[in-house]
Amino acid sequence: MKKLRYIALIITLCFSNVLMGQEYIQMTRESGIYTIPCEVNGHKLRFIFDTGAADVHLSYAEASYMFKNGYLSKHDIVGTKKYVMADGTKVENTTIILKTLKIGNIVLKDVKASISPRQDAQLLLGQSAISRLGGYAIKDDYLIIRGENIRTSPDGARYKETRYYTGGKYVGQCKNGKRDGEGTFYYKNGKTYVGSWKDDKKNGFGKETFESGARYEGYYKNNKKDGDGTYYSAGGDKYVGYWKEGKRNGEGTLYYSNGEKFVGHWKDDKKNGFGKETFASGARYEGYYKNNKRNGEGTMYYANGDKYVGNWKDDKKDGEGIYYYANGTKRDMVFQEGVRITGNTTN
Repeated sequence: MKKLRYIALIITLCFSNVLMGQEYIQMTRESGIYTIPCEVNGHKLRFIFDTGAADVHLSYAEASYMFKNGYLSKHDIVGTKKYVMADGTKVENTTIILKTLKIGNIVLKDVKASISPRQDAQLLLGQSAISRLGGYAIKDDYLIIRGENIRTSPDGARYKETRYYTGGKYVGQCKNGKRDGEGTFYYKNGKTYVGSWKDDKKNGFGKETFESGARYEGYYKNNKKDGDGTYYSAGGDKYVGYWKEGKRNGEGTLYYSNGEKFVGHWKDDKKNGFGKETFASGARYEGYYKNNKRNGEGTMYYANGDKYVGNWKDDKKDGEGIYYYANGTKRDMVFQEGVRITGNTTN
């Protein structure tokens, strides 16, 4: 009779599974505790089904075996976390991310787990996995997963991770397998970036230190400086202003290490458009630039009180202009590539 009831139950479960799209996983019960078969990164294990545990837990012995045999790697380690065990003791576990955790036919990705320092610690299937199964029930030693609201990926949640690349190492937040959130990248050449990431690229505010000693503090977009930012060169110069696609573009100020300063418009990393520049000699220029050189109309104020107003080309006076002397006299002049061609003095 018992055998017939068992066969009937199996038929009912199979029929319901087909009809309702539910998942049935047979568990084992010992002393009121259920254990369930799972696969972690392809390695078969049996866990205690523990709704009171925050995360999936592995023993030190089991984790050591998995590291040794390639089921886990150092890249899966993301930090440490303190836990209070059921008996009240406090332990510090190593936190890892399991690439896959298979329960029946359901594969959960990027599951948070911890490794106990105890060799013989129990293997627990905790809420970091259970909460993602959606609706479920336990009946007649079966875990019945209803197939509703199952989250195979970690619901877009960020988690801390250490990742290794050809060019260096990343330590920080990840999301859906990509760098996302706050994180630090340590380049092999000595450069470092500390700041915001999105979709595996520098996006948002960050600070970057270069191998030369130069550094940048400001905004990025898709790995390039973009927005307001300050760049400190290794030689002591400083630029404060706007960037676009990795280059100085828009309004910005360049402070030279010798005390000189340029305030004005930039395009493609060069002075372009109207600007004002002061020099160490005490002279100053107000006018137009093209590709870092004075081009177009501009006025040069000299330290001795003289002033020249006229046209410039490639940093040289070129074309018509007027030279105003400090004593009040002035001279109309014509220049060609910085050489005066004609000039008349008037009061």
